[in-house]
Amino acid sequence: MQVRNVPRARRGAGRGKPGYGAYVASNQHDHTPVLTGLGLTLRGVVEGDIATIRSISYYDGRVAIDDDDAAEMLRRIHGDVARGESLHWGICLQGSDEVTGTVGFYRGFADGIGEVGYVLREVYRGRGIMTRAVRIVVAYGLGPLGLARVEARSARDNEASRALLLRAGFVEAGIVQHGAAEEQVRYVATGAGPPAPGAPAPT
Repeated sequence: MQVRNVPRARRGAGRGKPGYGAYVASNQHDHTPVLTGLGLTLRGVVEGDIATIRSISYYDGRVAIDDDDAAEMLRRIHGDVARGESLHWGICLQGSDEVTGTVGFYRGFADGIGEVGYVLREVYRGRGIMTRAVRIVVAYGLGPLGLARVEARSARDNEASRALLLRAGFVEAGIVQHGAAEEQVRYVATGAGPPAPGAPAPT
């Protein structure tokens, strides 16, 4: 499955589901729709963000060593997005355009399955930002994007990431091998979960 024409949602789609925000259609930022809700705006990442996100820029498991390297990684990600193989959002607090972290689908969409990946700048950790962002992306994936399933993986010893996925409505679904030695825990999104901090009560 490829996502060459990203489905757009009507403003307000997703309301009434606890913990999920509204979606806003947008053709800005390299085919990436803008998603809003739960006090966040998820938008496409642009070259002007490089200085902010260099320390959390990754591609193929490697972290960027400088701004030029981060810019090249972003160009490769934009290529993946343009081919319908990925979606990549910068996470901004409502009312700010500063990127606090990134979240998206990064391993293609084979068989209608999307795998979520995420990373948050250290200064913003511990505030529930990524839990909310992941919940918004899952809702978009299982809703307007039309995925059959959303998954995530975490290193077995990454307790913070594993706890985040549980808060975001995932359930543990077994152990998978990653590389020659590392084992990862596989999670599957249920499409439900408790409201994120500050989320309005469902109507």
